[in-house]
Parts: sequence; C-alpha cells; structure tokens
Amino acid sequence: MFTLSIAVFYIFFLNMAMVRELYFIFLNLEKVNTFFILSVFFFFIAVFNIVFTCFSIKYIEKPFFILLVLTSSLVNFAMFQYKTIFDIDMMANIFETNSAEAGAYLNWEFIIWFSVTGILPAIIILKCRIKHSPLLKEIALKILSVVISLAVIAFIAMFFYKDYASVIRNNSSLRKQIVPSYYVTSATKYFYQKYFYEPLPYKEIGLDAKHVSTDKNNLLVFIVGETARAQNYQLNGYSRATNKYSKDIDNLIAFQNVTSCGTATAVSLPCMFSMMDRKNYSLREFDSQDNVVDIMNRAGIPMIWKENNTGCKGVCRNIKEITIPNDNSRYCDGSVCTDDVFLEDLEHDIISMKETGGIIFLHIMGSHGPTYFKRVPDRYKHFKPECDRSDIQNCTDEEIVNSYDDTILFTDYMMAQTINILKQHSDVLNTSMLYVSDHGESLGENGLYLHGMPYSVAPETQNHVPLILWMDNGTLQSENINMKCLKEKAKKGDFSHDNLSHTLLGLMNVSTKVHDPNLDILEGCRQ
Repeated sequence: MFTLSIAVFYIFFLNMAMVRELYFIFLNLEKVNTFFILSVFFFFIAVFNIVFTCFSIKYIEKPFFILLVLTSSLVNFAMFQYKTIFDIDMMANIFETNSAEAGAYLNWEFIIWFSVTGILPAIIILKCRIKHSPLLKEIALKILSVVISLAVIAFIAMFFYKDYASVIRNNSSLRKQIVPSYYVTSATKYFYQKYFYEPLPYKEIGLDAKHVSTDKNNLLVFIVGETARAQNYQLNGYSRATNKYSKDIDNLIAFQNVTSCGTATAVSLPCMFSMMDRKNYSLREFDSQDNVVDIMNRAGIPMIWKENNTGCKGVCRNIKEITIPNDNSRYCDGSVCTDDVFLEDLEHDIISMKETGGIIFLHIMGSHGPTYFKRVPDRYKHFKPECDRSDIQNCTDEEIVNSYDDTILFTDYMMAQTINILKQHSDVLNTSMLYVSDHGESLGENGLYLHGMPYSVAPETQNHVPLILWMDNGTLQSENINMKCLKEKAKKGDFSHDNLSHTLLGLMNVSTKVHDPNLDILEGCRQ
C-alpha cells in the first residue's frame, strides 16, 4: 500500500508538467477515446508501482523515497513553471552552479510548492509506520504486486496499443517530461561521465604555436557574455534602443547570424573555447586536451581571467584567474555584483600589460535570470515597468522584456566604457574589444522561460547570440583588415562559436597549424 500510494502521488502531484503536456496533446487530436485518456493514469500508476516496488526494502525505503520526493518536487516545479528539460547538459549546469545563482530562484511560489509537494510528503513518509511481513511472504507479495501491475499494463495495451504508439511516436519529447525517470537517468549519466569514466590521455594541441610580433603589441579585452540573445540587440535590428551607448562608435561591428554551442553555460563556455566544433564536442574530451587559451598561453600571450559569474568551467585552468569579491558595497549586495565592478580596475589591468600586450577576459553576469532586475544598478534602468521578482512567470510579458532589455542596455554601457578606456592606450597598443554571449534566453514565448533546452528542440531565442567586435585603427592597419569587407561579412555571413578559437588565434597573431583560416572570421577580409 505504501508503494502504491507513492505511485498515485507521483502521477497526480509530481508529474503535473507531463499531465499538462498530455492535455495539450489530447486537445489537438482530431478524435480521442475518453477511456484511452483515463487509461493513461492507470498505466503510469502501474509502471511506477513496479519500479518503486524494487526500492521498497526495509531500512532503505524511507531515505530513498524522501530523497526522491524532495528532488522530484524541485524538478517538477522547474518543468511546470519554466518548461525546463532536465537532460545531461542541464544536470551539468545545476551541479556546477553556486549558491548565489541558485538563490535567485527562491520565491514564495517556490517555497509553497516545495513545502506542499516535497517537504510535507517527506515528513509523512518519515512518520508513517510501514509493516513488513516475514521475508518469503514479503517477496511473494511484491511479486504479486508486480504481476498485477503487469496485468493492468497488458490489459490497457490490449485495447489501446495503437493509441499509445501513435502518441509516443508523434511526441518523442514526452518521455523527457516523466518524473522521476528522466531526471534520474540524466543525473546518473552526468555523475558517471564526470567521476567514473576513465580519463582520456591528455592531448597537447598546437605545440608549434608562436606569437608573431608586430610594431605594437595587441591588447584584447574579451567580454564573455551571459544569457544574452541576439534578438534584443538594437545593433541586430531590434526596435528598442538597447545599444544606445555603442551604436555610434567607429569600427564597431555586430555579427548578425551567430549560433551558440549550447543552451547553458556549463556546455557553451568550455565548448566555445575548445578546438572542437559543436557537433564533435564533449566535456570529457575538453577536459583531456588543450583549449585555445592553453595554445595562446604556450605561444607566450599574457592573459588574465576575471570572474563575476560561476567560474570559467576549466577554460582558464592554466592562466591567472581573479574572482571578483562580493564585499564591495559600491557594486555588490553581499552575494552578487553588477558588472560595472570590472571597470574599476580595468585601467590598471591594461597598464599592467602595456609592455607585452595580451588578453583580459571579463566573465560577466550579463543578463542572467530569473532576477534580471538585480543585474542593473537603479541609475542605469531605462525600461519601465520592470519585473522585480524571481518568479518571472507571474510578471507580465512587458515587465519581463523591460527588465531583460535593461540588462542588454547595461552590458552595452559596459562595452562602450571598455572601448573608451582602450582608446586611451591606442598610442602604444593595438587595442580591440570582443563580446560574445554563451547562450540566449526565452522570455515567455510559448510559455517557455530561461534557457537550457536540449539543443535539438531549443528555440532560436536560446541559441542565437550576439557577437560584437571593435578594433582601433592601429589594429585594422596592423592586421590589414578591410573594414568594408568585414561589415558586409558580418551582415550576411553565418557564424557560430566554432569560429571563436580560430578568430582569437588570428587576432592575437598566433601562428600554429591548428589555426583554420576557414573558421577565422577575419581571414577573408585581410588585404
């Protein structure tokens, strides 16, 4: 009875996202049998009962089901409210986040949901008295329970097999909605790949890498964006003034058609700096070989990585990394900082590289949700009214877009300020600024929020990202770049994160056989 009760609870409370999905599937069918719809609930109860019976073992069942119910409640909340899919990439994103990022999702709706569908059932499981029979009798009862469940499934299949086959065949993503099977499977795969795969032999890449010197050293500020989608950039044709600070800057180029390597930071960030393309990328191989930062480091390019996000995900493992402390009262609230904190020491960082040139990586918080309003200081907010809460699904579409657009505008302010500072050093350095986001964001379109959808089904809003490049006249002359050609290429060409590593090698004058000119964005416009 305990196992059966858990199974019933799962289908009616912890699979609300799947039930909602089934509702819309049935709604769109031309003809549907009412008894088929009712059978679905008995089918899942039977399946859950079989699976849960295997774990209904004395001394194990209570801790197991308490943990399962608590995690299922969290997963179901995210799936129901944001349409999040918990595949292996999302699991990587979850387990590699920090407390400040996780805390952004805390709100009263979440607390009530988790209390009712997670904590309260967990307490009931803890307090309930489960009577166990002698071993042989209990085994017999469990076998009987499984046999009855199998009989229910067989009976349903006898009448509705074709209906089930049709729904499953035409809605392949439905299986990803089932709690707890899909997220448990994804978590298991993540931990297996992360901790139990035998490490691959480490592969050094670009052993021939050499820095080709020029009259003036090149200095690049690389702003690694977060959760910015290209559709909300004025530079890409958006109707709102989200690039009012940078739009009139000379030599600034926005690449119109750029796709990301993934839809979440844990995937996109290492992928965009790897020497693999998106189709061949795997985290296991990334951890076992040099990335473009390692290659440039071998060539003698000085680099520092400054962090205001959730870490560089292994990209900066062999260079100096500086994590911005969150105790600066001017920019930080004790847990997170706004990105203008980087501007405070940027002049000093540039001066420290004046004799050598190099790259300053700034990993910003950018447009990270759901608390978009926390990413922008009040004095820089422009679009009103804003969504000033973390349960953004309860804000209006206008409020969500306003808050999000303010983050784009604030990032634009930071880019413009960075360029202005770089211009002051163009007499002794060839200076440039590169900005690219790791992935995009959904703002409620079709009921979808945030990011992290499986790439194969992700909407364009989650994988169409901005890429913006600025070079001073000295860099253009030194690299022999035809600006007219590059602007035309940026307007009509199709690019992706696959181009990034090779473009960096070209821009920083690193000669190596692994540099592919066909993937270097600048190569076709060198005179």
